[in-house]
Amino acid sequence: MHNLRGQETGIVMDAGGVYLTGIKANEVMTVRWDSKDQCNVKLPETLPSDGVELELLCREDLTLKAA
Repeated sequence: MHNLRGQETGIVMDAGGVYLTGIKANEVMTVRWDSKDQCNVKLPETLPSDGVELELLCREDLTLKAA
């Protein structure tokens, strides 16, 4: 996962889950594998406390723009 600044912010786990760090509320993240952007994920406007799991959908139709 990469933020709009191109920084890698996540690690994908074996079961398909992603551990994210250094993220911002309402940010759009790019999911990338095989060196290609695959889709985007928009984070909620309010982030939960540390350690709380979120279910986020990976979508191709999200517009990428800096906050």
